[in-house]
Amino acid sequence: MDEAQRSSSYDRISVEKGSLGAERLADLCNKVPGYIHCDLEDSEGDADIYYVYGWLLIYEGFGKRDLRWEIHYILWAEFVRIARKDPGSEIREFQNFDLIIMPILSNDLWDAPFGLNTKSNVERCLSAISHLETRYPLWPKLAELLRAGDGLTSARDLDQVAFTMGNARPKTVVPSPYMRLPKRGQVIKRCMSILGYYNIYHKSYIPDQAITFGELPTPDPERAYWYMQEYAPLLRIAGSICILLGRGQSKKPRPWRVLKRIVITPVSRPELDEWMMGEFICPLSFEVLRNLPTHAWTPYTLREDHSNGLTDEEIAARLRPWDDFAAETLKRFVNIEEKRMGPSFSSSLRVLALVEIGFVENSRTNQLDLFMLQATVGHWPKASRIL
Repeated sequence: MDEAQRSSSYDRISVEKGSLGAERLADLCNKVPGYIHCDLEDSEGDADIYYVYGWLLIYEGFGKRDLRWEIHYILWAEFVRIARKDPGSEIREFQNFDLIIMPILSNDLWDAPFGLNTKSNVERCLSAISHLETRYPLWPKLAELLRAGDGLTSARDLDQVAFTMGNARPKTVVPSPYMRLPKRGQVIKRCMSILGYYNIYHKSYIPDQAITFGELPTPDPERAYWYMQEYAPLLRIAGSICILLGRGQSKKPRPWRVLKRIVITPVSRPELDEWMMGEFICPLSFEVLRNLPTHAWTPYTLREDHSNGLTDEEIAARLRPWDDFAAETLKRFVNIEEKRMGPSFSSSLRVLALVEIGFVENSRTNQLDLFMLQATVGHWPKASRIL
């Protein structure tokens, strides 16, 4: 359990090639990308090196011939009841568990499936979970789960990164409660709203006929507060690119390595809000794309494969601007995050990160710039979240 409570959420493990443990981990690489990956560069002799998020690895299993995981499910309401027990007593229900897998707390704690109903209930539950974390291996850790829901802080950090890199980015605005809601040109967002469930999109319905930001409903003004970002039309027209970057935790610093590229695009007409995911293979050249007028973009601009007739080196050159931007922006974003959290904090994003990027118009240069929408550990974006 001591290993499970370390400040860094990734653990480096070595398993014998061809063993049952190695086969299980290789299978998990495909099933939970973003939480585990094999580091081929760091592998040594007859052993494979894996980096696993949190306590997913379950240490005791790797020394056994037969690796079996027994999984028990518990309803959220029952978990809350157990978590609220006296923190000074042992919790019988959890005594024989190696790992407690938490729900994604950046979702709405006040509604289904959580149903805590009031701010006071939320605070009591989070306090109880914090006590649990001192005695039982929770995965992911509570601090990272809560931080994942703070979209405004992440947006401000990314604004700072874009400014230092000289790139354009949709502006982030923190409105006063008395500011009138914009009718267009902005996307209104709420923190603690996973996958943008409560976002009010460009030209979409305003809940409860609110006129000002202070009239927008929120179960917790201190945690689930509203803000807005400038509408980026190319995300709705052409979609975005997700790049999974990994570099492990070796003693010598190494650059991030691209593990996977995914393109998320509208199925047909963007207004239908139907999306598809596919492999990002070979786009048009970067200079052609960033000088392409907005009216020339379609749902197929990023989706189409333009590798026909190109060499492997030429394809790699087409992808390099995307990869380099993702890695450089991620590095700067992580530095800001770690500085805020304190010297003892090590971001999980340093080991493995999913970066989502898209194009936005730069009014100063009259060209398009790449910008980062988000950087997260695991969880491929739900396509309908793209604005």
